[in-house]
Amino acid sequence: MSFLGETIESAAQLPLKDAAFLFWIRRHELDYEEKHGSTWRDAGTAREGSTFRRLRTAYPQAGDRDLENAPEAAAKFAWDCEQSIAWSGSVDPALTVVAAVDLARPDNPGFTDFTIAEAIRHLVRLTR
Repeated sequence: MSFLGETIESAAQLPLKDAAFLFWIRRHELDYEEKHGSTWRDAGTAREGSTFRRLRTAYPQAGDRDLENAPEAAAKFAWDCEQSIAWSGSVDPALTVVAAVDLARPDNPGFTDFTIAEAIRHLVRLTR
């Protein structure tokens, strides 16, 4: 099975916002696999792009409003986590990542422990 197929299958088992986060943080790899030109999108376009389309595939029964809001929430959470790294005050990189996610959580409710762990892994990849 392809990376896209595996990701869609995994996402379909998660709550909608968590699935959106999974698609959002993997968007570059998924876009590369699908050979869609530009993968650079900001949170403002999350509701119109590949993440929305992939959610529609994983959640064919979901309403348009939910499918539009979930990618925006996912992109905002990812952005808030990334922006919180500098403000965490930790010297240890592992603690910095965990602290950054903890700082972003209060403004981004509704994500499960799965997504919190994915956010930490995402930040670890970004900070290497």
